[in-house]
Amino acid sequence: MAALNEAQPGDSSLSREWLLQFIRAQQHTTAHIDPREELAPLAIVDPALTAILEKGPAVRPPMPSDPYYGRKDHTAIREHRATILKEKWALRYLPGPIDEVTEQDRKIPVRDGSEITIRIYKPVTEKKGGSPLIVMYHEGGWAMGDLSDEEVNCRLFSRDLGAVCVNVEYRLAPEHPFPTWINDSWDALQWCAKHASELGADPSQGFVIGGGSAGGNIAAVLAHIARDEKLSPPLTGQYLGVPAIMCFLPPSHIPAQYRPEYLSHPFVTPCQDPILRMFSFGPLVTPITRIILGLLPLKLLASIFSMAGMSGDMSSPLFVPFHYGKLERGHKDLPPVYLQVCGLDPLRDEGLIYERVLREEGGVKTKVDIYKGLGHYFWTNFPDLEMSKTFVEDTVKAVKLMRTFKRTLTAATFVQSVLVHGGFVSGHHFIFFMPKIFRILPQLWRLTTPFLLTGGGLGFFLDLYFLYSYASDIEVNSPRFSGPGDFVTYVIFVAIVILLTAGFYLQAYVFLGALSLAFLTTLSQDNAGKKMSFIFFKIPAEYMPFASLLATLVLSGQYAAITQACGIIAAHLYEFLTRIYPNFGGGVNYIRTPLFIQKLFRSSGFVKAHGGYRMYRPPADQTPSTGESSGSWFSGSGGSWGGRGAGRRLGSG
Repeated sequence: MAALNEAQPGDSSLSREWLLQFIRAQQHTTAHIDPREELAPLAIVDPALTAILEKGPAVRPPMPSDPYYGRKDHTAIREHRATILKEKWALRYLPGPIDEVTEQDRKIPVRDGSEITIRIYKPVTEKKGGSPLIVMYHEGGWAMGDLSDEEVNCRLFSRDLGAVCVNVEYRLAPEHPFPTWINDSWDALQWCAKHASELGADPSQGFVIGGGSAGGNIAAVLAHIARDEKLSPPLTGQYLGVPAIMCFLPPSHIPAQYRPEYLSHPFVTPCQDPILRMFSFGPLVTPITRIILGLLPLKLLASIFSMAGMSGDMSSPLFVPFHYGKLERGHKDLPPVYLQVCGLDPLRDEGLIYERVLREEGGVKTKVDIYKGLGHYFWTNFPDLEMSKTFVEDTVKAVKLMRTFKRTLTAATFVQSVLVHGGFVSGHHFIFFMPKIFRILPQLWRLTTPFLLTGGGLGFFLDLYFLYSYASDIEVNSPRFSGPGDFVTYVIFVAIVILLTAGFYLQAYVFLGALSLAFLTTLSQDNAGKKMSFIFFKIPAEYMPFASLLATLVLSGQYAAITQACGIIAAHLYEFLTRIYPNFGGGVNYIRTPLFIQKLFRSSGFVKAHGGYRMYRPPADQTPSTGESSGSWFSGSGGSWGGRGAGRRLGSG
């Protein structure tokens, strides 16, 4: 404020700088909000859950009629859990198998020569355009659970999304210790990728992995492995339901900047979760033991945590996916993530912190649904709750939105090109031709149709392949398209530049080659310093657009090459206006996704907390000005919880 009082009249540049300082000061002021005040409302027990718990315990004790009654071994505990859940099957969203979906069990090989069971769910009615492939992993703390835990989701994914869903029964601890379960799960995922066609799935329509609790942990680990091992076809999405990301690492073992938000850990806040209360580490939570555990190496912690059923290597990212942040690639280049977390769950803040890290540090697109006042896996343990129905429906809606714009673009190009090259309609109706545009009754469709017309013969297949391949890569993996509709806005911008240069200036007729080259240019910018495949060679990514342009010059001539070069110009102009000039020239990025496009392409404008509490996340590079978030399940919906200010790193306030 003092700087503003010293402003000199008429000095606009200094006034602008003082104004910016004032705005930043206000942002910093609003950033200092106690995380406890923000997160505490999530842990207020839902009245409907309270009413159920007043009638009896969340988990009934063994009864004399149970065959395992009187036993205390792990097998008895596992059987008791399965019995309790089975007693509630009639109350689930889908009580049992459904007519619209077929189910088949199959044995597949894993690396040690053993076999594991998978259950394959397929829609009875074949889905037009192909079925996405979804691979699911069940919950149970890596030591319990079976295929029945994810069967409701699998049936719904198959019925409502037309997906082929594979439910994996990995081997359990303690009979099969770590890393057996993650090895089984990775082997199963590779098998599904290799046999997708045999399964009746088309991964180009979506290739998603998911699971809840331990299954969510497995899916998070596999997303990193699939990235590092270059799984083909690549994953397009992750569903992480109440996932174990840090696996109850003591606060002292996570980076300091995240500790202020790590409040649901039982060492910090006594566990109220009616299901996980048994794993609340109660006897260990004293100041002395907390200090001792904080000093112990992670490998030694593993043996202590095994008392609560945690039998993995606490130092390995194959068990604790949060540890991937310490490695070279961190959490970058992962497919979009949908997370569900529960307010009473001691794993709550593991999920919230992980979402923040993925979005802000990894550039990963995320969406979060938060269920206030409800505990871990409430939807299976209390299936008669109305919110249990909501939870299941949210899961299906979010996974459904793992479809992308590039498929619409490619499909439109395919249809129009088939009509033209098949002789059904004349191509003269779709090319760019200025006399037909500037007339009393302008043929305005010619402003878009030249972008959707391939070459004939072999060019038909090659043009579609390159369009889909380049568009797919940048829409799904490019950090610059982190918000809903960002990729569409980019396509509109480069199309306008191509229209002005190749169309109005060069008077070319068809622009698909220029559009594909724009996509390739952006792809090469995202992969600067890496090598990409060009025909039979590996060349630096930066040279890819020019190598493609040279090939066009040789095969199609000078005019075609000049027309396609307009795509390179368009992509570089977008890069300059959205990144170089704002970041290095002190300018403003005016190419932002319009609100109506955001609304069209997002599933939810907020990180949603069910139960009357909603946490707003403004974009990381913007101040919260409109109260409208650009976040969606597709987007990195920047910022922190309401009032923290733009671009604040988690825990820095």
